[in-house]
Amino acid sequence: MTQTPGHPPDWTFLVAETDAAGSLLRRGRELWHDYSFAVRDAEPLMVLLATGCEKLLKLTFGLTHADETGEWPAYEVLKRYGHDLAGLDQHCRGLIAARLDRATHPAVIAPLLDAAGTDPHLRQLLDTLTTYAKRGRFYNLDHLAGSPQDADSPARMWDRLVDEAFASRADLRPLLGTDNESWNRLRRETNQVLVDSLSRWQELYARAWAHGICGAEAKRFGLGLLPTPIP
Repeated sequence: MTQTPGHPPDWTFLVAETDAAGSLLRRGRELWHDYSFAVRDAEPLMVLLATGCEKLLKLTFGLTHADETGEWPAYEVLKRYGHDLAGLDQHCRGLIAARLDRATHPAVIAPLLDAAGTDPHLRQLLDTLTTYAKRGRFYNLDHLAGSPQDADSPARMWDRLVDEAFASRADLRPLLGTDNESWNRLRRETNQVLVDSLSRWQELYARAWAHGICGAEAKRFGLGLLPTPIP
């Protein structure tokens, strides 16, 4: 069975893709809590997060389009965005803002939109995942094949993201270069800064779905996409 363009979304595929998006983002946040060094941990983390974010964004775009037109967007329409997660996020947040009056409770969604717009780390996070999805996945293979990329490695990109998160927490600076316990706290709390940014962003989309902004089909699945606490 395949999804036919120009028809409402097939429920079977919708359930599978929504489950995959939620699972990828949850596994990414779980791995994030154990993150220590970019050279070892950044790549598997970016695989999970970039794929999960792309699925969530394209589902949001598709469900909103289907709600407006009665049809799932054709392959070529979604293909235009490629792996541009940052650009697709801007477009989807614009859709949510434009359809805010359709929400069951707009007062729940508006602060989440504002938080995403003012989050100091979200844009860099999505830009990093976009760069990774577009060309970072095969960075090392390209170098081995004699066709090196004129860009930073995935590990270096992630290091910059973590450095910015650390710099935003003046209270963590005294822990730098001290004992192992202090290093572990520094790493854990720096990671949490970025995990919180992603979780707030995911909550925006989950609640936009649940409140009917993206249509009746999305409303069924929204609460299941809420980020859950990581033990």
